[in-house]
Order: sequence, then structure tokens, then C-alpha cells
Amino acid sequence: MSSRLSDITGAILAGGKSSRMGSDKALLELNGKAFIQHVAEILHQRFDQVMVISDYDGCYEFLQIPIYHDVIKNCGPLGGIHSALHHSQTEKVFVAACDMPFLSVDVVDYLLESDCEMDVTVFQVNEVIQPLCGLYDKKCLPVLDEQLILRDFSVISFLEHCSTTIVTPEVHRVPNISDILTNINTRAEYDKYVNKSTGPIS
Repeated sequence: MSSRLSDITGAILAGGKSSRMGSDKALLELNGKAFIQHVAEILHQRFDQVMVISDYDGCYEFLQIPIYHDVIKNCGPLGGIHSALHHSQTEKVFVAACDMPFLSVDVVDYLLESDCEMDVTVFQVNEVIQPLCGLYDKKCLPVLDEQLILRDFSVISFLEHCSTTIVTPEVHRVPNISDILTNINTRAEYDKYVNKSTGPIS
């Protein structure tokens, strides 16, 4: 896959409070660029439309891409996915977390190639579902609406109520996939993955 897609929107989720980090993790730097900028650049390589979902819009204006607030507040990652689908002008949305600075086009393409026209396509790495790097269809919205109204924020419960493709990446195709998809939430993780390296640990 070498061209940009117009029928899928890339969405960066940047709504977390970063309480464990102590500062906005989206603005932490890798190689002189904010994490969120790395993610935006990767998504721009594959999608014509890229947006940010965040209630802290003033922090990310430097990206010069549309920023949308959560439709339903304080619902965690499911609220971000819901808002991305709500605001998207395309039927499908590729969701990525703002604190995944090692995301690559190869990883994005791998997931896109694995899409079986289900409601959701997500990775599973080391037996852990990775919902913050996934492809979501607007057909999910009724399930999300119901869960958020009930204040049920369980990602697993959501996936169980949607038609979901779980992708277990082949290691030879995506080396270091667990590091690539790591969410950097603490200073210790930042030191491990960023300060002491220029890329994922091998």
C-alpha cells in the first residue's frame, strides 16, 4: 500500500489527563518532536483526513489539523473512540493514541490489510488487546452510545458486542510490535523507551 486513503480518517486520541506522567504526555519529545506530532505525521502518510480528539485543543493547534472535543465527557478511551466516529466524515476511522511515538506506517498498513469488513479490527500482542491502535466503523456507534449512557467503559465488553477482528501480528513482519504499540504513561517508561534509545528496544 503506497497511496493515501480518502475513505478512512486518521484520529489521534489525546484526551487523557496524563496523571501518572505529571505533564501532558502528548507533548513529550522524541528526536525533537512531540509524541503527538510523530503520530500525526504517520497518519498523514496514509490518510487524507487526520484529526485530534481532545478537550485540550489549545495545546495542539501547532499541528494545524482539526481538533474536536469529546461528545460525552470523562469516558476514557471509549469516549475518544466514540467521538472520533461521531466527528468523522468517513465511515471508518483509524484510531491511534497520542502516546505511541514509535507508530509506523508498516504497522498501520498491517492492520488495514487485516480488515475483514468487520465493525472493529484491533491488534492483540502478548495476549493483550490493543484498542488504541485500531480500525473502527461507524456501525459501532449504537453499541458505544448504549455503553457510555450506562457508564460502562469496558473495552472488552464493547468488543464482545461488536463484530471484531483480532489480529495477532507475525513477528517477522512487525519486529518489536509490543514496543511499537506501548503507551508511555510514566516517567520510568519514558526513560526506558525514549531517553535511553532512539527507537523501540530490541
